[in-house]
Amino acid sequence: QALTGASPLILFCDDAHELLPEFREAPVRQLEFAPLTADILIAVLQASHSATGRIDEAATRAALPDEGALSQLDMVQLLLALRASTARDVAAQIAQMAQTAKDASSSATGGQSQRSGESAGAITDQIAARISGNSPAHETARRMVADLCAWQAGELDWADCSRSLLLYGAPGTGKTWLARSMGAAADVHFLQASFAEWQAAGPLNTMLGAMVESFDKAIKSAPCVVFIDEIDACGSRLDGSAHNRNYRTQVINGFLEQIDRLMRSEGALLIGACNFPETLDPAILRDGRFDLKCEMPLPDRATIHVLLSRGLGERLAPDELDALSTEATGKTPAELDAAIRAAKSDARHLGLSLDAALLRKHLRIDAVDPKILRRIALHEAGHTLMAQHLAPGSVRKITLTPTGGETQRAALPAALTKVDIEDELATLLAGRAAERLVLGDASNGAGGPQNSDLALATRLALDLETRLGLGGEGLTHTDASVPQLLTDQARRLRVHKHLQKAEARAMEFLKARQADLNALAEELVAKREVSGEEAKRICHCDESFVE
Repeated sequence: QALTGASPLILFCDDAHELLPEFREAPVRQLEFAPLTADILIAVLQASHSATGRIDEAATRAALPDEGALSQLDMVQLLLALRASTARDVAAQIAQMAQTAKDASSSATGGQSQRSGESAGAITDQIAARISGNSPAHETARRMVADLCAWQAGELDWADCSRSLLLYGAPGTGKTWLARSMGAAADVHFLQASFAEWQAAGPLNTMLGAMVESFDKAIKSAPCVVFIDEIDACGSRLDGSAHNRNYRTQVINGFLEQIDRLMRSEGALLIGACNFPETLDPAILRDGRFDLKCEMPLPDRATIHVLLSRGLGERLAPDELDALSTEATGKTPAELDAAIRAAKSDARHLGLSLDAALLRKHLRIDAVDPKILRRIALHEAGHTLMAQHLAPGSVRKITLTPTGGETQRAALPAALTKVDIEDELATLLAGRAAERLVLGDASNGAGGPQNSDLALATRLALDLETRLGLGGEGLTHTDASVPQLLTDQARRLRVHKHLQKAEARAMEFLKARQADLNALAEELVAKREVSGEEAKRICHCDESFVE
């Protein structure tokens, strides 16, 4: 009857084979809808769960299952989930549905992913495909997943597996993504919780109950990857502040108890994430709780190139992509992902061309003042020269961004002498010294947050005096917060002298190597990223220098 009229006719079906042969064979336009993806769902939620079109996109995406699980949702499940009051709650309900489906599938196959029929090569390829990246954190993640797969196949005792990893670093560097990728690479359950989520449950007893519930679920879900975010929110029992001390102590004790429970069970990998590991209670960091600790670095230029290529396809010419990758050095994966999505949205809705200029706008890559860029480059070059002199081969990579820089170095040895500590102080203050030497003054680049040069140097000099038995207070051990320790004027003066001496030492060294300092800074300005080996060549670090 509809065909007899002149009105447009649209037919919907789940499968093209459901159509009558006459429709399939006729010259009728056929459109296949894409399966549900995170991007599609976010667009729906922006319309359905916000009057302004704004939702907590990062939290919503983090709560969603992978896109393979999303594509399996039927319309009834989706409509049920969309009845939740917030976008994040919708995502949580969808994740629960996906987990229930996975549990049912797992039960039908005996409770664990079947690895015995897979070759070692196939598993290795799957892990490498899911966990790309060449940092120590990525390599550690691949090894842990490989061990979990070997345990599932009965080829490795659980006692021989590394089972816990602490990821730390700046927000947006991909800690959550890496943990999720570990679960996907191993094809096991992925469970996520955070201190913010537990604390939102209510007062102390309720909060501890929510924590226990998360760990109960993890133990029952093994094999699995358990990701605990924001663990620095629990604080430290050594914090000198009396405010909420009893609450903080009970929370930390409860967390330690649950970690120990999980470590006594088999099949669960524990991944923790935080921004500042130095603020954590030492008991959380000890071996047996978090055995491995890795910093999540900012992506290098090659990784940025890959991320942009994946997100943009062939929309940019190779030379444009190369230039954009260099300019975007210092951006986090989260910033890159958000910029690509925003640029695509502008291109769709405003009819703009998806080009390098549009991406620069959303990446907030503005024209940089050459003077500021050179100052930052000199600062990082100072750190690098001093580090390569005092600890040859310790510099891994130097990165320059429009707003700052980073010199990645090997971790300090566990056993430190007073000389080692003084060397580290000189390295930390060499960036500031380089600015003063070449430009005549220092900027605020050495100060600021808890992981700044001055903050780290002050803490280290304080430790030398008060905790390590190597300073003016002899064998006395004093544990308190930095502000409390610095209220003692005599101690404050001793710490200040350590820092002054370290900066003067760095200044004297750099004065004799000023040509190398300038050469490395120029290379950094040009390339924005220099490897440790390149820096070694530019600075002639194989040549001896006597202080």
